Amino acid sequence: MKTLPMLSRAIRVTLPALVFASFTMVSEAARPVEVRCLSLASGYPETAVFAHDSSGKTDACELQVKTFLNHKSETLQVEGGEVTFSGSAETPKEGQGGGALGKVIVPDGLQSCVFVFEAPSEGKPARVHVVDDAVARFPKGSLKVLNLTGAVLRLKLEGKVFDCPADKQTVIEDPPVGERNASAMQAFCKRNGQWVQVATSNWSHPGKKRVLQVATLDRSGRRVMMKGYRDISVR
Repeated sequence: MKTLPMLSRAIRVTLPALVFASFTMVSEAARPVEVRCLSLASGYPETAVFAHDSSGKTDACELQVKTFLNHKSETLQVEGGEVTFSGSAETPKEGQGGGALGKVIVPDGLQSCVFVFEAPSEGKPARVHVVDDAVARFPKGSLKVLNLTGAVLRLKLEGKVFDCPADKQTVIEDPPVGERNASAMQAFCKRNGQWVQVATSNWSHPGKKRVLQVATLDRSGRRVMMKGYRDISVR
């Protein structure tokens, strides 16, 4: 007769343990993401670059940051979703320079990407941007415009208009071309309510490759600069 209360107590003790065990077993597993790193400024970052997953369950991954795009990549294990970049393999700490090179959210389902490193400027911290480089979202023969000017950028390619929102990525598939298989490009920004031309160039058609075009502001914050990065490795 005295064993029944003891049995009941044993059940009450073990049930929470079973619930906890079930919870930990279904936690999100780390997933591999193939990453390449592109710096918008020569010589930046000045230190080695390490990526840290917010879960703290994966080792820091040292990344190779280049000023061009090629086929070489690193495999980053992502579990927590947020990734912090620093100059040390040690886990960064808030308030002690942790994440000095920026932070990003790695979207669910992302399998490969380009991390674009933007150096700090007056009043602005360093930033990192995630560019999904899967062929489905960055097709062969296309341009992807990363607009970092802080305002809508209007492009005219052979007279055809493409509006590129601020801090967004705009894909232009099979861009129109004229003679010599190139697009006459004009870029415009709104100033005092009027579209003002801020850049002109000729863009060659990407052919079977693709080109990442990045729009930024110069140090004065007035002049729009555009630079193209030809991606010779199409995944």
